Amino acid sequence: MTLPHQTVACTLTPSHASYVGCRVPGVESDVESDVEVVHLQDTLSQVMNVIISLSPPFSLDVCTSLTLRHPVPGDEEIKVAVKVIPNAQARYTLLYCHGNAEDISDCTSLAIYLRDELNVQVVLFDYEGFGQSTGDANEVTLYRDVRKVMEYIVSDLGVSVSDVVCMGRSIGTAPASLIAHEYPEIAGLIMQSPLASAYRVAAKLSPLGAKSLPFDQFRNDIRLSQVSCPTLLIHGTEDEIIAFRNAELLYDRLKQRSDEWLQERDSSPTIEREDSAPTSCMSMGASSSSCARQARPTPVYRSVPTLAVTPLWLKGAHHNDIEARHFRVFLERLSLFLETELGDVHVSPAIPPVPPVEDVFAEIERERI
Repeated sequence: MTLPHQTVACTLTPSHASYVGCRVPGVESDVESDVEVVHLQDTLSQVMNVIISLSPPFSLDVCTSLTLRHPVPGDEEIKVAVKVIPNAQARYTLLYCHGNAEDISDCTSLAIYLRDELNVQVVLFDYEGFGQSTGDANEVTLYRDVRKVMEYIVSDLGVSVSDVVCMGRSIGTAPASLIAHEYPEIAGLIMQSPLASAYRVAAKLSPLGAKSLPFDQFRNDIRLSQVSCPTLLIHGTEDEIIAFRNAELLYDRLKQRSDEWLQERDSSPTIEREDSAPTSCMSMGASSSSCARQARPTPVYRSVPTLAVTPLWLKGAHHNDIEARHFRVFLERLSLFLETELGDVHVSPAIPPVPPVEDVFAEIERERI
């Protein structure tokens, strides 16, 4: 089945293609059902570029970036630019929600690094009013856009929800946590420099700001109290835009949620121990204190389900320099999360206490010296 093309034009350069109209002349397309797909490979970055239309009739045409069109009643058609960094060998697809004052072009290099280093497929998109996307940005449109992109990942890229990891940075943690809340079966959630809520950021977590207010927005604190997937928090201790206290508050909420989640599953952490005290300890005449010392084994944690994986607190890091100053540690923590902490069973201590950041990153400080 072949669908008729609309009038389309693309202007191409060696490194990108820019959307002008709607059809790529002379390019054959593969069609499934009522969805038309054309693939255009970028010769330099090898990035898949497509445009998708969600306005009736539903059709998919090709150009530089994936564009979601979802008309608002009475408004003009809205386009949201999306770019897929493909990886045919990847198990997980990383849905990346960028921060404020950023767009796809700012994130593409990082996305390619993440694809290559973590062996993931990455999907980037611009919120309405950002980059090449049209419309206006606000909390409602942010959520509308990420929902449409998630639908595209599942319905058109054919990715199972359980193979999606949602990652957000700064304000992007709000749409990321929304997807984790609305799709409880996703593999995991990564929140980099997250805000607890908009008012908590504005109020710098003053006594008033710590309260729940009816007009507050971007309520990551509420959604982390309801998630059902492993969640990794990353934050710099010297963040001057979103105070580190936001991440600490979210981690507290996440630990509470993890305890509730374990109870809902009628599950409890399983601890296998390397040594055990002799069952005849007391009967052999040993004192209770010496018996207790013998019975104090070194715990080996295995098969421990938890939502609150050990966070990455970066000593001295600010809001916008985590990748620049701590990229190796950043990548290693992401890799550990993807390789060992996702799925139904996580090989990690059951909600371990977070060690002081000065201990965790003493090695980094020594390297810098």
